[in-house]
Amino acid sequence: MFCNNCGAEIEAGARFCPECGTTVQQDSGMKSFCPDCGAKLQPGSMFCGSCGSKIDNLSGQMNMNNTQEDSTYNARPSAKKAAKQKKHSGKAGVIAGLLAGIAVIAAGGTVLYGKLANRNPFRNVEVGDHIEFGTYEQDGDESNGAEPISWEVLDIEDGKALVISDYALEMMAYNEEYENTTWEDCTLRKWLNKDFYKGAFTEKEQEYIERSRIENTDHFRFGTEGGEDTKDYVFLLSLDEVMKYYDISKKEFDDDELFCTNPHDELIVTATAAVQNQYIDWVENDCRSYWVDYYNDLGMEEENSEYAANSVSELFTDGLKDFDGTVNWWLRSPGSISDNAAVVFDVGSVYYSGHYVNFGGLCVRPALWINLNS
Repeated sequence: MFCNNCGAEIEAGARFCPECGTTVQQDSGMKSFCPDCGAKLQPGSMFCGSCGSKIDNLSGQMNMNNTQEDSTYNARPSAKKAAKQKKHSGKAGVIAGLLAGIAVIAAGGTVLYGKLANRNPFRNVEVGDHIEFGTYEQDGDESNGAEPISWEVLDIEDGKALVISDYALEMMAYNEEYENTTWEDCTLRKWLNKDFYKGAFTEKEQEYIERSRIENTDHFRFGTEGGEDTKDYVFLLSLDEVMKYYDISKKEFDDDELFCTNPHDELIVTATAAVQNQYIDWVENDCRSYWVDYYNDLGMEEENSEYAANSVSELFTDGLKDFDGTVNWWLRSPGSISDNAAVVFDVGSVYYSGHYVNFGGLCVRPALWINLNS
């Protein structure tokens, strides 16, 4: 029920309007508000402009004491209130719709972002590309953290990419002891697959690295045993792989000189600043002692071994005058004998006869297979 004076909703049985105080029995004869919906009426209206109800202005009687209740009517708010509720309901509906839409978009966005975030970042690489993957100390300043490792893509095969570091990342011996060894047993392999692998790559990055079967063939010319094939995350290139990926023919190897007679610029590698510092320090402080031990092991008399070591170390020291950062680096293949391993010289030629496995002045270019579908 609604007050005929102000249109406010009135509870059944009330004697006065709670808004304007008009006595509910009082009838002005002319109704100002529709008794059905509470909408304001135009003077002399016979029908409500809002709900269409017929207005009995002639009777002027609002039987407020009628105890019968219309459930539909009781459930209907005043026109003012209805409009207000409709307005808020509309807003609520719009807001609810927006929130629902945002939730759907957000949910979809989360799924999409998750898919994008989990997409393999290397899926579109091509041979010859250079990518960044993992981190390692390279600038010689540990205070600013490790730097991203740059790799060259050498091959793509069966959903995997073979990559090799663009720079020499470390300097160390192929094997700590001067002894017959193979790639399977050398200490450099253990370091690459443990210390380097765990230190250079996060657990997430490690998921992209394929544990690959590595062929260790015998030397193509000397027949030196290559050892058992291995399964490695990180490895060095072999003689066969260097010839394959850098287009080197076996005819280029000189039996007398024991190295590739045609240097290849693509094989010339610069060491990182950290490794360059390491190399300079080694030449100035450890090179001579290495050669003294080496010649002593050969059974030279002390005087002769000292002389020989001094001569060789002077060559290395003189070399520092023109040192431009390019370095010699190891291959995993054996050399002419089992205590040697093949190397690539700083001028870009392959020394297939190899160097002593415990020589500490050679550098490391890691290689690995990246899974492009993981």
